[in-house]
Amino acid sequence: MVVTKLKTANKKLKTFKAIQEPKLKMKEKISYGFGDLGNGMMFDMGQIYLLKFLTDVLGISSVYAGLVFLVSKIFDAFVDVGVGSYIDNQKNYSKKGKFRPFIIYGSLPLAIMTVVTFLTPNFSETGKIIWAFAAYMAFNAAYSVVNIPYGSLSASMTLNADDRTQLSVFRNMGSQGALFLAGVSVIPIVSLFPNEAVGYPIAVAVLAIFGMVFHVICYKGVKERHVVERPDVKGLGKKAFLSLFKNVPFIVLVIYTLLTITAQFLKLNVQLFYFDYVLGQEGLVGVVST
Repeated sequence: MVVTKLKTANKKLKTFKAIQEPKLKMKEKISYGFGDLGNGMMFDMGQIYLLKFLTDVLGISSVYAGLVFLVSKIFDAFVDVGVGSYIDNQKNYSKKGKFRPFIIYGSLPLAIMTVVTFLTPNFSETGKIIWAFAAYMAFNAAYSVVNIPYGSLSASMTLNADDRTQLSVFRNMGSQGALFLAGVSVIPIVSLFPNEAVGYPIAVAVLAIFGMVFHVICYKGVKERHVVERPDVKGLGKKAFLSLFKNVPFIVLVIYTLLTITAQFLKLNVQLFYFDYVLGQEGLVGVVST
């Protein structure tokens, strides 16, 4: 009995020390930020340029182009839950970690799907619409495989509240850096080619390659230290999900996040049309991003 109590006390002491003592070096925090920089180099292509690409280059109507985003995001919500549940329920994961392998192994498929969404196959109008839906839904699935474990990674890196706060800061810096690079580089690269049908895939491919490099930096530069295995209790997931609807602060946070992200994505998708159709200066997207 005494030995058991001593082991429990030592375990609690180690956990307390882990929470109180920051262990992360600046190099690891920067490496973590590179992960979202890599994500953004692929994800932001769709948020800034894809809607205009679908209407002006692929040649489908704005109604169907808008539906591509609407349907894909609804589809993505279910994919996110599925990917998150799969990762959370892992038992025999590799020595590389529970979350890190998804970042490194999912990076190439994500880069490929990023480029695929900007291809213009010689299909009929109906074929192009089906292509647009299928390509962007596949892209969102590939993005979930990388982004969901990346978002969970920080919790396994440290238990210290200050370190976790700083990791979120570096993640935001990576995200904003990706928006900046995507905004200033794509149109100038596209303009180097005789037509946008050729220029867009090449420009997007260049940024996707950089995105893969940044994913590698993240993978190699961070370490999982505190991986918690989910207890094998029947009905726990359902109970946890239903309990969210009773959590008023959580609901408020969800509504706030929904409104802010909607506003952000609306601005990103519309601004390129505004610069081109209203101001006649498509290249201004780079100036505004700067």
